[in-house]
Amino acid sequence: MRKEVSSVGKSGYGYHPVVTPEGVPLDLDVAGLGSRMIAILIDGSIQFACLIALIFVMAGLHLGDAAAAVILSITSFMLFFGYFFVFEGLWHGRTPGKRAQRLRVIRTDGQPMSAAQMFVRNLLRIVDFLP
Repeated sequence: MRKEVSSVGKSGYGYHPVVTPEGVPLDLDVAGLGSRMIAILIDGSIQFACLIALIFVMAGLHLGDAAAAVILSITSFMLFFGYFFVFEGLWHGRTPGKRAQRLRVIRTDGQPMSAAQMFVRNLLRIVDFLP
């Protein structure tokens, strides 16, 4: 839902004013807590399903405990950090969860994030889980 044109440039609840490189003023909708939660639950469910599938595959391979632990640790790390980086990079700021909720990660000026910005954002994702 868009605000009236007269509100462009005024910072209000739920909107962020942005001026595009072409000089066009826009009010971008800011995602609410509910849609963000649903998106992260969808993404977390996909990651969890991938881990469970990996565990079943590894159980069928009859690997030793040490080898299985190493493979699971490395894969979990790559899945936790790589999932968001890869999807946000390939899908222009979206993951499957964000896409389902019609969300997108962008810079504060409304432009797409660079690869370096996405990398730092997702590398610091672990901070969200600290007490």
